[in-house]
Amino acid sequence: MDFNGTWLNDRGSEMVLDHHGNQLVGTYRTNVGDPANSETFALVGYVAETRVSFTVDFSRYGSLTAWVGYVEDGAIKTLWHLARRPEEASEAWSSVHAGASTFTRKAAE
Repeated sequence: MDFNGTWLNDRGSEMVLDHHGNQLVGTYRTNVGDPANSETFALVGYVAETRVSFTVDFSRYGSLTAWVGYVEDGAIKTLWHLARRPEEASEAWSSVHAGASTFTRKAAE
């Protein structure tokens, strides 16, 4: 599976992937939360056949998000976890959020 290119998710966020061997590097632009849509964030990850995992560093906004999933019918279907910096140690687990996203390849222009 070739992951190179631009992918859009169901929330309007965009990632640009550069796939070499089993590694991914790229950029991510989120369409949700505090960052402006024009702001880009570093993305790193791994590929194993049709399975994929990647992480985006949102530390400027106090969080880190990781996605893991697989390719089905040309789409990347993922589950994600977003971890925020807790205000207090007792809030550690309540600062972790989870969800699902599907990414589809952006058509060449």
